[in-house]
Amino acid sequence: MAESGARRTVRAAPGDGPAYLAKAHEYLEAAEDAFGRDNFVAAAGNAVHATIAGADAVASVRLRSRWKSDHPGAAEHVAAAGLEGEQCALSLRRVLPLKHQAEYDAVPMAPAKARGAIRAASQAVAAADRTLAR
Repeated sequence: MAESGARRTVRAAPGDGPAYLAKAHEYLEAAEDAFGRDNFVAAAGNAVHATIAGADAVASVRLRSRWKSDHPGAAEHVAAAGLEGEQCALSLRRVLPLKHQAEYDAVPMAPAKARGAIRAASQAVAAADRTLAR
């Protein structure tokens, strides 16, 4: 896929949406399972990835492109995809600040942060479900 210079997006087909949605559900299930085992780092990390995959599903279907560059720009990109895109953008803005802590820092993840990340991921995955149901 060719990368668009200024927007740093790659083309996507609406048919890509189901694959991203399946990933989103898998990551969300892993996040919920990890939380239930008191593995809060894994819960937050998987919630971040569920949110990103949900946003990719919505962007693929509605915008026919997905964000490929720095993660913060993804929220602005998917927000252009209508109501569900705005929901994904809100969720991305909530979870992306936790990505570095979940994946690279030695700092433990607070249960409340992990729970909030899962809540945001659930909202993004639900938005992707609605988008693909249409």
